Amino acid sequence: MDIIMETLILTSYQDEARVRNLIDELIASGKIDAFKNYTHERPEKAAKRAKRALEEEKLFAKEQKKKSKKQKDGVDTEGGLDSLAKSIQARHENALKSSENFLDKIAQKYCSKQKTTARKRPANKPATSKRKK
Repeated sequence: MDIIMETLILTSYQDEARVRNLIDELIASGKIDAFKNYTHERPEKAAKRAKRALEEEKLFAKEQKKKSKKQKDGVDTEGGLDSLAKSIQARHENALKSSENFLDKIAQKYCSKQKTTARKRPANKPATSKRKK
């Protein structure tokens, strides 16, 4: 019964009697087989299971109180969704800035200004004709 109660979703030890009745009906109708571990379960085992469940509930309630107290004090040690959203947004902004810087550097490197060339000046030679006579 331990494994059955642990694997059933959204059930607690308080639902054990209801679950046991359902299983007993299925065994009686022949839809499932009866196992010795189920049919001959010791009462001490059920008591241990109930005790464990109560301890778990107390621990959960204690953790909830701590958590609610931290939230009232404004201390968010677990981070929360707000801080997660802020950190994601900050990382996104940093990525945009770095990509803009990268593009600016690439543009500066490869798209340099056109070089101005000096005009050729005529040489200070006397004008002579190069025609042969």
